[in-house]
Amino acid sequence: MSAAAKGEIELIPKPEIRVSPKVITEGSDMPITCHCPVSSQLKPILQFALYKDETTLIEFSSASEWHISQAQTEQSGYYTCAVRPWNGKEQRSDGVYIPIYELFSKPVIKVSPNSAGDTLSLTCDTQRGRYGDNTQLEFVFNKGRNEVQRSRSSEYRLPSAWAQDSEVFICAAATSDNKVYKWSDHITIQRTEPLVIRMNPYSVTEGDTLSLTCDTQRGRYGENTQLVFVFYKGRNEVQRSLSSEYRLPSVRVYDSGEYHCAAATPDNTVYRWSSTITIQIPEMFSKPELRVSSNPITEGSALTLTCGTTPSTVSTGELQFAFYWDGQELQGFTSSNQYRVYSVQLEDSGNYSCEVQHPAKRILKTSELFYIQVVGGAVRPVVSLSPNWANILTGDWVTLTCDVGSTAGTAPRYSWYKDNKMMNKDTPTKEYIIYYALETNSGTYQCQTGTSERSEPVSLSVTDGPLILQAPPYVYEGDSLTMRCYSKSGGDTVFYKDNNPVAPTYGDQLHTEGVNMTVTGTYRCSKGKTYQSDSVFISVRELFSRPEIKVRPSPLAEGSNMTITCDTALHPSRITTPLQFAFYINGNTVREFSLSRIYRVYSAGPGDWGDYSCAVRTPTGTVLKLSNVTQIHEKGKNFLLSVGLPLLVILIIIIAVGIYKLRHKAGQTRRSSDQSNTGIPLSETQALAEDGDSQPHPASPAPPPTATDNDATYSVVMPSK
Repeated sequence: MSAAAKGEIELIPKPEIRVSPKVITEGSDMPITCHCPVSSQLKPILQFALYKDETTLIEFSSASEWHISQAQTEQSGYYTCAVRPWNGKEQRSDGVYIPIYELFSKPVIKVSPNSAGDTLSLTCDTQRGRYGDNTQLEFVFNKGRNEVQRSRSSEYRLPSAWAQDSEVFICAAATSDNKVYKWSDHITIQRTEPLVIRMNPYSVTEGDTLSLTCDTQRGRYGENTQLVFVFYKGRNEVQRSLSSEYRLPSVRVYDSGEYHCAAATPDNTVYRWSSTITIQIPEMFSKPELRVSSNPITEGSALTLTCGTTPSTVSTGELQFAFYWDGQELQGFTSSNQYRVYSVQLEDSGNYSCEVQHPAKRILKTSELFYIQVVGGAVRPVVSLSPNWANILTGDWVTLTCDVGSTAGTAPRYSWYKDNKMMNKDTPTKEYIIYYALETNSGTYQCQTGTSERSEPVSLSVTDGPLILQAPPYVYEGDSLTMRCYSKSGGDTVFYKDNNPVAPTYGDQLHTEGVNMTVTGTYRCSKGKTYQSDSVFISVRELFSRPEIKVRPSPLAEGSNMTITCDTALHPSRITTPLQFAFYINGNTVREFSLSRIYRVYSAGPGDWGDYSCAVRTPTGTVLKLSNVTQIHEKGKNFLLSVGLPLLVILIIIIAVGIYKLRHKAGQTRRSSDQSNTGIPLSETQALAEDGDSQPHPASPAPPPTATDNDATYSVVMPSK
């Protein structure tokens, strides 16, 4: 291939899915074209493929046009195509949702039974689709396996004599060319009896109105005899009245069961029972299940939500779907059962759900909540040591591991650095092993995968002894910390923290569970009276920052939706640590600990104003931190707090300065000297007061600590216009 041709291949444009006609109905042909405007020289070497909902329909070939004959509604979905030069890199089109519109729904055969001697009417009932109004239909009625009528009429009448026999009927609706052919479910017409419980219509689905009638021949009781009618479901009486009808205005699946009725004279001298009928209310469609393309999902990836349900008595085209995120509507009711986010962000994490409805029958069902976690797309690798000691003796072994989590692909390649110089490049193993340590192995180590950042440096010190204090290279809040007084010889071990002796936990080790900032200090150890180790400074790192309440929108309008976020940041080397969040108002828990850092208040009003705070903890509870208090109040009622308090502080300062000048003008020089002797300017005193908030908090977040004035944050709520 010439260089020019290669250059053109690299410039192959993004293909485009095209469908003609724009409206595809079931039974019709669906032509699909993968349009890619290229020069005539390139066309012979291009190959095309077709996909539906990320599944390959047609493998790569030279054909760029495809015909799907007699399309069905199940073939609705997101279609994409790809183009590539022969064995070259492919270009994929954007997804295009192609709906196959239903011409008419699955028919339902309905019976209108009347009293003895009347004619029975069977109706083959179907609903026209959006584009099916002009479609000519034929209707077929079968008695058992025998066809008894084929015509354009959806009604079939049979004489009353037929009502004396039990028989099975079924009907079908079809287009005139028979490309679309749909059968109803079977129904059975049974022989009438003197006292019969009848249902009308004979076939119902969820949402229909069902009428049960207790029919009797009055001659057995007398034409003018007043009767009491009783209806039963199973053994439970559901209605007793003078009416021979029992109505269920909107049936549900739980209305299924065995029904019978009784007719009696008021004095119960005559009491007759009907036979039992079994009513099965078919589920129109199953409870929806939210399915996701991937969870957890990497930031920047495409997310597809599918609201899955199984229609039983209706077609999918009759249903509508809606999607929600943390209770907020993402997509209102449409005919598509999918919702797509083409590039998810970290803030898209949350509880998702979907709803399915049949608008005509007013049946609505909701899925269970599904929590979707969006994780960072470029997690910085972390170097760990095994054994986890930052300093070792010569002759020891140590394994360095490059941990990249689950975001580096299926087969990452690793590069290792020592003191900023590359030791090896693109190796398949994530471990670097030192089998016999020498002092020359001392240094700072880093690793890297692909295009990721280098890891944080980890220092390894190799000494010739005779005694060292071993500790991990990094310690975080909540970790278990073990230090070892290590030598080739024995002796009684003593540990020191900041020159104060500390007894070992066992043997030559000092162990601490769930460390906090107070563990920070300078440590050393000794064995007997001969050996002393060098000092090691242990600095406990903050696992995550103190949380902060953030309110949106700002300013708030009364009646608007309020979003409260408990904002915190994990240390970059522990970015995958799961956290739990809880929220409080006026010291009372409004949401228990969960994975969502967001709490929402819909149509915020006076009952929602107050002091908000939040807490963050690790799943084990070893690290827990509380936020400051944020006061959210209506502007008019809390003007002093939200606006007047800063003005009041300014006035007090002005008055104090005036008094100061009047009373002490003569001694200004001496007072300036006294102030300089304190060594703490006013600005530094304020800074120390603010730093005082960083003291350790109580272990339990419920109820949260009472906020002081220094802890309060004010948010103004504007009245809605």
